[in-house]
Amino acid sequence: MLAPTHSAFSILCTAAVLQTVNPVILGIAGAVALLPDIDHSKSISGRLFYPISKFISARFAHKTITHSWIAVLICLCLSSIV
Repeated sequence: MLAPTHSAFSILCTAAVLQTVNPVILGIAGAVALLPDIDHSKSISGRLFYPISKFISARFAHKTITHSWIAVLICLCLSSIV
């Protein structure tokens, strides 16, 4: 998936699950949807967080660790703390 597809799918799912059209919430959902591509240094999130992207891409192939249920569970745990 490319960045626009990641964002659009996330916005659609967030709007459906939360039953909201709040632009702030949907904007956050669209931005956070780009994080799985942090393992690729040429992606939007990879360029924004280059040191992290470089660290991850040196250890894992693209679409492995950040596109897994492990990453989803880590994000859920981190978001529940806040």
